[in-house]
Amino acid sequence: MKKCFLLLAAIFLLGWTAQAQVYLIPKGGITSSNVNFDQDLPNQKSNTGFVGGLGVSFPITADNFVAIQPELLYTQKGFKADSYTTFTNPRINYNYLEVPLLLKVNFGEDAFKAFVNGGPSFGYALGGRSRADNQDMRIKFGNDASTSDIMYVDPDNVNRLDIGIQFGIGAGIAAGPGDLTLEARYGIGLTDFNNISGAPDSQNKSKNRVIALMLGYAIPFGGR
Repeated sequence: MKKCFLLLAAIFLLGWTAQAQVYLIPKGGITSSNVNFDQDLPNQKSNTGFVGGLGVSFPITADNFVAIQPELLYTQKGFKADSYTTFTNPRINYNYLEVPLLLKVNFGEDAFKAFVNGGPSFGYALGGRSRADNQDMRIKFGNDASTSDIMYVDPDNVNRLDIGIQFGIGAGIAAGPGDLTLEARYGIGLTDFNNISGAPDSQNKSKNRVIALMLGYAIPFGGR
């Protein structure tokens, strides 16, 4: 994760030194997420969560047709099912600090713009929450003994780093000095969350899948 943040800082610096028209984009919205297990859980469904953070977009081409957009996001990922381990009707959310590094292509005029984007993402699980009929617990990573309200997950049995690919499509409408943006994005996890030593490969196959709908505001900053 340290390398991801250093790369993010370097991209910010490149935007400044190029004296381009940089856009800062605070954004927030909802996620609909699921986990792709090797074998689905009983009545497994998508779970709703929150996403929010900040992006920065600066052009590669003079007309801003192509831009680079790194982001720093807080993203909730998880799933729902009839049962999972000892839980009944669980709703499980894991909270990730995520850094997407996106290539963005813009279309349209100043009043109305459309865009598509895509690229790799790097997430790190911070913790989470499990809500079920029989328990409501915060999830933390560690080897401590679980209590009635905190469930500790052994960090040796999970992969907290979530590497994936994200694709998005959206539009921006001129509003004041900047643009009001609406974006739909799909994230595909490439790494397995479970990493239980000695377990069959099928038990460790557990990749995140996330659909995000985000509202943002692109603020022009610096440059010409």
